[in-house]
Amino acid sequence: MEYGVVICSFNKIAYLRRVVEALCKIEGWKELILSDDHSDDGTLEWAMGSKKFTKIVMQPAHQEYCLNTVRNQGVAASRSSHVVILDADCIPQPNYFNGHNNMFERHGDCLSVGFTDSYNERGENILSEDHRKSYLAGKESNLMSGNVAYGGNIAFPVALWEKVGRFDQGYNGCWGFEDLDFAFRAWKLGFKIVGHRDALARHCLHPIRKDNLPFNRNRSLFEKKNGISL
Repeated sequence: MEYGVVICSFNKIAYLRRVVEALCKIEGWKELILSDDHSDDGTLEWAMGSKKFTKIVMQPAHQEYCLNTVRNQGVAASRSSHVVILDADCIPQPNYFNGHNNMFERHGDCLSVGFTDSYNERGENILSEDHRKSYLAGKESNLMSGNVAYGGNIAFPVALWEKVGRFDQGYNGCWGFEDLDFAFRAWKLGFKIVGHRDALARHCLHPIRKDNLPFNRNRSLFEKKNGISL
């Protein structure tokens, strides 16, 4: 199976270079799409000059960053039957696409959520040991949780994305329940949500503006929309 790879980006050129470098060493994909929200750190100039991207798409005008908008425009630009979505700071490891292939072979149309191993700026792993063991032991899960639904390292058929109704662009900001909403709607329609260790990506953590995270607003939206309490 060959994938369209959508990299969602906003001002992360240092990490984006490492993601693209890793992808160029891995087989199993046929499109590389950069979906960007008008980065001003040299991302677009570098991307156009690198000639590694099949397509570069952007929001019509810069606005408050909405990760689901960037995801949707990237998937819409793909011509592949299956897409992988990676954040610009999630570096795929050598057997990455084989990992997603295994899930689609076992489960058919599903939401395949790879394992994202997180490191700080000093290269130190910061995930809890219990979290790592549950994935690195090869455990598969259909449970709905923020870990299983993490949207920076997922793969799915484009037909699933269409049937679910795409990513909800009503969620604000970079992250916070926006990926869980997509997975929950897929689950309600009968699609299997599979979290697994086979598609491994290395997440390079970076400073975050904690004063501007929309968790409370997005949590309330998720609970109201889906009729559940988290």
